[in-house]
Amino acid sequence: MATILRGQIVMRDFALAAASRRGQPLRFVETFAALLMHYLLLIFSGFLMGLIAAVPIGPVNLICVRRTFAFGPLNGFVSGLGAALGDGIFAAING
Repeated sequence: MATILRGQIVMRDFALAAASRRGQPLRFVETFAALLMHYLLLIFSGFLMGLIAAVPIGPVNLICVRRTFAFGPLNGFVSGLGAALGDGIFAAING
């Protein structure tokens, strides 16, 4: 009854099967809302995993945070710029 696409059951077919078992007609809005929520959940979880992977807290980041709290946002921003400049020069030399 359900279509298998790359190992996953397609939500539309799952909703159609559930509605046919209940003997009720299925509305397009119900399947669209379920599919939209499924995709939004996938997008949000992918965004969250990418953010966790892209923001490792290292010693340079801790220095930037500490200086931001101690001396203000401008000092923390300049510390981050200095760290980025140092990484850029290191990358250019190693090329």
